Amino acid sequence: PFGGTFAKDTFETGTRAAAFGGTTSIVDFAVQSRGGSLREGLDTWHGWAELAGSLETCRAMALDTESDSLYHHFEKVCLVQIATDRGQAVLVDALAVRDLSPLAPAMANPGLVKVLHGADYDVTTLKRDFGFSFASLFDTMIAARFLGRSEIGLAAVARDELGVTLSKDNQKDDWSRRPLTPQQETYALADVLHLVELRERLSEKLAAAGRLGWLEEECDAVARLDYPNFECVVII
Repeated sequence: PFGGTFAKDTFETGTRAAAFGGTTSIVDFAVQSRGGSLREGLDTWHGWAELAGSLETCRAMALDTESDSLYHHFEKVCLVQIATDRGQAVLVDALAVRDLSPLAPAMANPGLVKVLHGADYDVTTLKRDFGFSFASLFDTMIAARFLGRSEIGLAAVARDELGVTLSKDNQKDDWSRRPLTPQQETYALADVLHLVELRERLSEKLAAAGRLGWLEEECDAVARLDYPNFECVVII
């Protein structure tokens, strides 16, 4: 049920599925052709755990998160986006599905590359909120920096490498508000749909430049980062 291949420049969000007591919690987009898409809602814990477990058999998965740091003093991860090298794309509502432990083995699996852009924030907040450990990261922002790019934002790198245009319209939304709009879902998925292919392109160029080892060393350091634990000091 989680198969299919992406027509990466055309997919539809479809109608929201009722899940977890009426809240849209997890959505799987399996794009079958350029002419249309198939959307399946995962409305049981078994389905969610099955999908999370299936990630471990992938070779690479793209990962991103959306938080509410611009709107709340105590920020939290509100949405987790995943896309795999097998043609799966998933939005996980982290406000409805607070137990993301089925994802933990995939995050820590050294045989599964996790592709992110600007990974430090995602890694540290996922560690803080869900206790994940990370191995085998590939940060496309760091890769672009090591290739000497002057523009290293995801939209710029995706444009230069893949010729795709990514919207920034929802970048500063309050991601804690529900329900998400179809536009927000599309924006969130777009952040991960191209990352696996982008990693392949950038890896080839880094290897040709003799800098792939630099990337691996830097990403290993990012995987070890922890969320800063600020202590409150009261001066009387």
